Amino acid sequence: MVGGSASGMNALIRHRSSVASTPAAMGVIVPGLITLALAASGSVYQVMFRNPLVSPDILGVSAGAGLGAVLGIFLSLPVAMIQLCAFVGGMSAVLLVGLVVRATNNDNPTLALVLTGVVVGALAGALTSLLKVLTDPYDQLPAITFWLLGSLASITTSDVLPILPAFVTGLVPIVLLRWRINVLAFGDEEAKTLGPRQEHSRPRHNSIQS
Repeated sequence: MVGGSASGMNALIRHRSSVASTPAAMGVIVPGLITLALAASGSVYQVMFRNPLVSPDILGVSAGAGLGAVLGIFLSLPVAMIQLCAFVGGMSAVLLVGLVVRATNNDNPTLALVLTGVVVGALAGALTSLLKVLTDPYDQLPAITFWLLGSLASITTSDVLPILPAFVTGLVPIVLLRWRINVLAFGDEEAKTLGPRQEHSRPRHNSIQS
């Protein structure tokens, strides 16, 4: 009786494990993780810019990542390198925005960040369009189109595991720095009286969100 119960329990555990690894389960888990990452990033952006309409691509992150991925496909790189190119492209866009804003010494850094982000995003979009014109229309162009559109239709566990380190790396600093991020919601002048230095806090938070 005990042996039968144990074997039945083992079978149930194996069944649940197999269900958790099916595409249907991944189709629920992965969108949840993506939603969590975008929600965390978007909420931090909205606090920093004090605008509920701000989205994670305000600094040209999405356009820069898209440009990096398109460049990787254009050079016929493997999938892992294409993902790395997308990451480097997004971070490069944020770095470029930060350098331009720092070089201008604008009295309104928030407005300067937004305007510079729009310009960098437009430039990355133009370069992406140029690469799409130059690519092979029968092989590379469809791959670029599907990459930029994105799809979770055939997601598997092996596709999720490589992105978990990046997910945790971005989410943990947001949780640890949440009180500093909340201080920025009061405005630059009020935040200075409460401790964080704006010229150091904003670039750090922008990099984490990206």
